[in-house]
Amino acid sequence: MPLSVVKQGSVLGQVFDSLKSAIMMGEFEPSQKLRIDELADAFGTSHMPVREALGQLVVLGALESPPRRSVHVPKLSVEKLTDLMELRLLLETRAVELAAEAATPALIARLKKHHRGMGDLLERKALNLSAYLKLNYEFHFAIYEASGNAELIDMIETIWLRYGPMLNLLREKAWLGEGNQDHAEMIEGLERGDRARLQRGLQSDLNRAMNAITRGIASQEAAE
Repeated sequence: MPLSVVKQGSVLGQVFDSLKSAIMMGEFEPSQKLRIDELADAFGTSHMPVREALGQLVVLGALESPPRRSVHVPKLSVEKLTDLMELRLLLETRAVELAAEAATPALIARLKKHHRGMGDLLERKALNLSAYLKLNYEFHFAIYEASGNAELIDMIETIWLRYGPMLNLLREKAWLGEGNQDHAEMIEGLERGDRARLQRGLQSDLNRAMNAITRGIASQEAAE
């Protein structure tokens, strides 16, 4: 679990940001219970900021807290995946459209660096999935931030929060390699001002992820 002791400053803010990042990076498994005492120990803080941060994440739909039950990560389902991916395609396609109009050499260089980093990770015998997903997040949000639409970015982040636990199922190295090819397509689209190519790369990347996660859900259900 990528949680660390909080430093001076806003304890609640640090706890919330750390938990949010962990959820978005797929560090928590679907249906996993989040125990306040364990999290407080990990952060080196009292129960109160952890409880408040979890409450905020429940409000955002990233976690669930049924009456008289522990806070937990939502359960996986193909239906939920389909609904979230429909929103991702809609919102993120619009974000890259806007980004295409504001792409800079600095953004292109940043994206190429992330792309190379993901490629290097895929070439290793043992895949560090957490590191890969972190670079994947930075790649996508570097583009979305270039859209200049803060409200749109906030909506995309909220959807990623609800989608994050499903990333646990992205263990297929072949799929990840194909997804990184889509990233290369997106970079080419930005470099050439080819909006259609940029959109195709994004949509292919998201659809590949959906298919891989769907296979993962099917495998889990078959094993139960």
